[in-house]
Amino acid sequence: MDSISSKRSRRLNFSLIIEEIKNQVLQRLESVTSDNDFTSGDELGGSKESSIRRRRKAKDALTKSGEAGKAEQKKPTSAGATLVEEEKAETGNVTRAVFLKYIRAVGPVVFLIMTVIYTAYQGSSTYSAIWLSMWTDDSVLTNASRAGTSEYNNKNTMYLTIYALLGLAQGATVLVFALVSASRMVKASGELHTGMLENVMRSPMAFYDTTPMGRVLNRFSRDVDTLDVALPSTIRSFYSCMFRVTGTLITIAYSTPIFLVVVLPLGILYWFIQRFYIPTSRQLRRIESTTRSPIYVHFSETVSGAASIRSYGVQERFVAESRYRTDNNLSFYFASIVANR
Repeated sequence: MDSISSKRSRRLNFSLIIEEIKNQVLQRLESVTSDNDFTSGDELGGSKESSIRRRRKAKDALTKSGEAGKAEQKKPTSAGATLVEEEKAETGNVTRAVFLKYIRAVGPVVFLIMTVIYTAYQGSSTYSAIWLSMWTDDSVLTNASRAGTSEYNNKNTMYLTIYALLGLAQGATVLVFALVSASRMVKASGELHTGMLENVMRSPMAFYDTTPMGRVLNRFSRDVDTLDVALPSTIRSFYSCMFRVTGTLITIAYSTPIFLVVVLPLGILYWFIQRFYIPTSRQLRRIESTTRSPIYVHFSETVSGAASIRSYGVQERFVAESRYRTDNNLSFYFASIVANR
């Protein structure tokens, strides 16, 4: 009997301990969820009225939060909230920093040497034309009665020798310029490509979430091709055009000084033409570059989802979309060529 009574007392004590733990847990829960209006006696007692009020408050809070969530969903998403934004084209003049960056990639000293070499080439070319004019206007050589004399032969040999040396100087300078410009511009393109690749590889994951892969391919394909092929050709054309026009003006001004009267009105006319042509051509090139990215984006997405496209039978829609994006890009490309002409 004593053992049975001891067991019952132990069970009773154990149940009392569990009940006390439950009460403590409930008290802590009520103290966290209750408002400041409730008294400590209500919290400890866990009265029915306070629990009903707490339930009502919790229900109202859930209802308000649900309504706020629905209202937030109904709000129109702002432009900055979109995951992938449309590629934007720059406007206005090309900043000086762009030119300086390319010059630094080529090498400032090398760029100066290239300018000096091409100046020497154009100077020898211009002076050869002036020398030829002096040769034909020489009074000794224009006198047919002196033909065959030693003075006639010496002057003729002098003019011929200097003219040949000027021709050799033109060939040597243009060859050195071509070698230096080709090697350094290829190196500059490689440095810019490496820098762009390092920036892309070190970009955070958000960059890959918000930037389509076709846009990255456009930078590494067409833009790098511009650095490799188009930009060196444009720089050589710039050198050639600038120095050739300057040399031509000097040559004509030397032989026909009255021509300088016409130069000023022509310069003003060309300045007005440039005011319209350069901004138009520059912006068309920028738009042509930005409209090329959607072609790569659509093509890469089409290739990756080819199985789904065929399963749903929407091949024609994707072909039409690809043609539309290609035609849109080519329209700006054609417009830039027409503006150039």
